[in-house]
Amino acid sequence: MRFLGMLPAAVYTVIYLINVVIRQAWPDFYAFNVGGFWYISGIIINIITYLFSSFLWEANHHKHKSNAGTAN
Repeated sequence: MRFLGMLPAAVYTVIYLINVVIRQAWPDFYAFNVGGFWYISGIIINIITYLFSSFLWEANHHKHKSNAGTAN
């Protein structure tokens, strides 16, 4: 389930890649493609998104696990 949190970032990475790097239809307003290193930006963004998603998943799982023992 942690990977579902990555879905928006992964989809936007593909959209950005198509429109900025391949078609050059959009300006590189985030400067992710400076020096042609768009792939490094994409990998880093998706890793950070995965870590953030995992943190939120763990926090939510821990919260529900600790609340399960107190509910009667």
